[in-house]
Amino acid sequence: MLKLLRQGPAAAPPGAMAWGTTEVVRWLEGQGLGAYAASFRKHHITGSTLPILSRQLLKAELGIESIGHRHLIPPGALQ
Repeated sequence: MLKLLRQGPAAAPPGAMAWGTTEVVRWLEGQGLGAYAASFRKHHITGSTLPILSRQLLKAELGIESIGHRHLIPPGALQ
């Protein structure tokens, strides 16, 4: 956890706009947020939809209640 705090949220890497849901879920798991994988699959989150994910959407639509976890996914992850 201290490593995450030092590094801050991780933006998705270049080329992520072409990702399908599977690649997005792998990235999410790499951030230590695999608990939300089912929700990302259910809502068909792909690389092209990552940029629209605001903290409000993460909570209201994807069910990420934890403030700390929402802050690990930067708003507009690809911007």
